[in-house]
Amino acid sequence: MQTLVLKVVEGPDLGLQSFIRSGQKLRVGRSSWAEMSCSRDGELQEIHFQIMSTSSGWSLNSARPEYTVFCNGQPIRQTPLKHGDLIVAGNSHFQVRDAAQQIPQKKAVEEIQEESSEPEQVKVETPQLAKLLADLQISTSLDVNNPELEAAQVIAELKQEERWGEAVCMIAALIGAQKSVAWELEAYQTYGQSLPELNPEVQSVAESWQNEPTEENRRAAEKLVDAAGLETPAGWIAQTIFWSEGSLSAPDLPEAPAPPTLYTKAVHSTLLFIAITVDPAELPNRWIELIALAETRL
Repeated sequence: MQTLVLKVVEGPDLGLQSFIRSGQKLRVGRSSWAEMSCSRDGELQEIHFQIMSTSSGWSLNSARPEYTVFCNGQPIRQTPLKHGDLIVAGNSHFQVRDAAQQIPQKKAVEEIQEESSEPEQVKVETPQLAKLLADLQISTSLDVNNPELEAAQVIAELKQEERWGEAVCMIAALIGAQKSVAWELEAYQTYGQSLPELNPEVQSVAESWQNEPTEENRRAAEKLVDAAGLETPAGWIAQTIFWSEGSLSAPDLPEAPAPPTLYTKAVHSTLLFIAITVDPAELPNRWIELIALAETRL
């Protein structure tokens, strides 16, 4: 590709696009000094990732190891880029395009996704818990390759170290998206007295999706993400549903499957809004209470 086009196809800065020519670098983040500034996406870091021209094409690089970036549904630190790739960072979805070509049809994108999944098939001997922790980017002092290691031991360590967000994400991944939404709703009803009343449309869609987790109900939740707003727990409950499965791109764009654990980040955001309503000194106790609601579902 002589010229690469990066366009926001979903997210707060929908429609924003930038061009990068051979020999150049494109930094992407919420900062005003990023070459591609997505200032409306508060989940992005100031510089979240960058695209660099290389001798063989283009390279996508996370700006720091702890910054989460997905390419075609796979978490990455660094990876080559191809025409048609889909990048997810923060609450934004970016489509990569060669300026001289059209976006590939659905079949071509599926072939790209199949190629990207091949390395996972090689790791068949990786213990399931170790793979889950790697997907969630959770580190532990415990031996993850020990087949007798239980998830409860890892969760106990995370709680002891007050790594509340990681504990929430791990529990959400273990119980699944439907039970996670039930967890969010119960937490809101139990501890959200000082928060605004839950958006009735979000509650209705959440209940409908729990009873019937259809694509129609998932897309209905997607529409409520912006309506409720990501500055509210309701918006993040809707985001949990939308990120639970299916494609992250718009219905008229090539499919880009949601990473299996992406929804756990939305669950954490929902509970964070609820947790921080208490006095800071009481925050650890509130997290313990919120996590206890879900531990009964394990």
